[in-house]
Amino acid sequence: MAGLFFLTLMPLSLANAEDIEVEQQHNWEELSTNHEVIPTETHNYYYWKNFIRQTGTCEISLKLETVVYYCDLHNHTKTNSNLEERLHSERH
Repeated sequence: MAGLFFLTLMPLSLANAEDIEVEQQHNWEELSTNHEVIPTETHNYYYWKNFIRQTGTCEISLKLETVVYYCDLHNHTKTNSNLEERLHSERH
């Protein structure tokens, strides 16, 4: 019974391996690159000026880079987004 179970699973695993090999044959070329700054949140901070406590507001933004790739063999696209920097509007 166990031998029959093994033989039925073996062709399925070989078929999946062939599919994976076919999927890996892409001709990815960089199509475009986009840089974008997205405002995300704000927070308050405190500082002293002339012995008086002041409140400031800092706006936080994220600088993202998105690269679009295109495969001309299969007419597929894929994107890769990376966080380049976290920006603060005020220095504190």
